[in-house]
Amino acid sequence: MCIYATRVLVRMSISFKYGIDNSIDISRFTNDHHNMFDTNALNRALIGFDQLFDTFETRFANQLTNNYPPYNIEKVSENLYDIVIAVAGFEKNEVNVEIEGGQLTIRGQKTVAESHAPEYLHRGLGFRDFERRFTLAEHMEVIKAEIKNGLLSIQIERKVPEALLPRQIEVVEVK
Repeated sequence: MCIYATRVLVRMSISFKYGIDNSIDISRFTNDHHNMFDTNALNRALIGFDQLFDTFETRFANQLTNNYPPYNIEKVSENLYDIVIAVAGFEKNEVNVEIEGGQLTIRGQKTVAESHAPEYLHRGLGFRDFERRFTLAEHMEVIKAEIKNGLLSIQIERKVPEALLPRQIEVVEVK
């Protein structure tokens, strides 16, 4: 159901942003062919959510067209995540990991001198430059990044401030 909800949100964002087709036929996503979802009501009720819709639109459109390099996102524990990206053929100094404004950006830029470029008879390995972006949720902190056996591993931990954690209040009896 999550992918279907995402498709509806993306279509709503396009409708909201460009004013295209004021209703979405959600019969493709449900078994009920009589459902039409009117986005005009949402546009009136969700003031200021256009930025959220723009983010959905941009993020999912880019993910559908760009699949290089391949990656995995692993949930190691409740608050620890690991992003593993295939960077075979890239050296440590050719990979850049950067965080800015809650956005994790991984760039790979191959540096091969023209004079040392080999003549390929067949080239099946893709050593092209890349840029991969991940939006981090609140309180997510990148702990470390390391390359081993052609895989870049980035560990991310959720560190919620103690003031935001649930706590027990001791009840005292007053006499």
